[in-house]
Amino acid sequence: MNEQLKKNATVYWLREDEGGRKNIPSVPKLVAPASVDGPQGSVDASWSLVIEMEDQPVMDRTQIVTIHFLVPEAPSHLLVKNAEFIMFDGPRAFLKGQILD
Repeated sequence: MNEQLKKNATVYWLREDEGGRKNIPSVPKLVAPASVDGPQGSVDASWSLVIEMEDQPVMDRTQIVTIHFLVPEAPSHLLVKNAEFIMFDGPRAFLKGQILD
């Protein structure tokens, strides 16, 4: 199996009044559909991103995470520095992020 392209990113967990979740998940890994938009192009939420969390989010609901697509066939070339992504729970966005490297 091919090693997935992993990138560091900063994320913001949307508050409930912004359409996000009331509580931030306390799991080490989360998988959800995501849209990605960056200098190499964009893709809608037809691909799932995996976020791996080592630390807890800070008070402003931001966190540094590692991300990668769930499957090797996904458009990993879109995961470049400054590309932005949004993760969804059904039709509702719950997290926004930007790739750091």
